[in-house]
Parts: sequence; structure tokens; C-alpha cells
Amino acid sequence: MPTTGLVAGTKLRIFDDTVAVARATDCSIDLQMDTQSVSHKDSAGGFASITPGEISGTATCSALYEEVAGGLSGLYTKFVAGTAVTVKFTTGVTGDKVWSGSALITAWNLKGTHKEIANGTVTFTFNGAVAMGVVA
Repeated sequence: MPTTGLVAGTKLRIFDDTVAVARATDCSIDLQMDTQSVSHKDSAGGFASITPGEISGTATCSALYEEVAGGLSGLYTKFVAGTAVTVKFTTGVTGDKVWSGSALITAWNLKGTHKEIANGTVTFTFNGAVAMGVVA
């Protein structure tokens, strides 16, 4: 049954295909649209006129570091190999929205600080369309 009402941020996850990124602490998906200027000498009052351009985007996930399946070390292996992954951003609940697309891991970070659990961040850059669908 789909989620109703406001969605708690704790429900949203980033998946590498069917496996949720393990020990995730936060995640996001960011899409941007480039624009192209279509301003000309006759444009009204000096205001810019634009038209849509290319859409690009990233998904980012921060996670605690632990040697577990679907964790940061597994994503590191895909990062250095340049392996394309299918990224899904969703609650995983049947009937809820899912945004998905092919991506490359373009940034991988791991840090350890005094008195804190080691953690890291992974950035996925989409290669092609990001589709919005429904979890089956």
C-alpha cells in the first residue's frame, strides 16, 4: 500500500539496483536543467528569454562505514572500475514513486574523525534519462 501523507525522510533511500546503500544516514537526488538564451534585439524591455536545454543530475548518499554488503567498500570497487550502476531513489514501498537511471559513481569519500564512527559519501552522476515510475 502506498505511503500517504507527508513522507518521513528516513523512508527515502538510494538503491544500487535492488540493494539499498547500507548504513545510509542521508540521501538526495538533484536534477538541473540548462537553459539556452533566445534573447534578441526585439526582446521585451531587455528581459532575458530562455528555452529549455539539457537536463543533468546527481544522487548523493552518505553512510556509516561498515564492511557489509551494499556498503561503501562495494561502491568503491564500482567507482574505480567505472562500472555503470542503476540508481533508484525511493521509499521502496509498493505504489510509491521511484526515480531511476543509469549512473556512474563520480565521487567517493571516506573519513574517520576523532570520537566518531567512520563515514563517507558517494555521488552518482546520471548518464541519460532519469525516469519517474511507481514501485511495483
